[in-house]
Amino acid sequence: MRAVLLLCALLLTGCEKAMQNMYNQPRYNPMAPSSLFADGTSARPLPPGSVPHARGPFAGSSS
Repeated sequence: MRAVLLLCALLLTGCEKAMQNMYNQPRYNPMAPSSLFADGTSARPLPPGSVPHARGPFAGSSS
């Protein structure tokens, strides 16, 4: 019985390492140079006329 419990415990400890690929995804920094798009940037520019909008508990704290 102890051997079965030990085996289950050992198998369950490997689950987190198998999911690390979701935590360590490749990413670009905003507006960094890249070959991803034709204009050489890694992100799309904001559409003309867009207005930034903030809400939540920290919306007015950085002025």
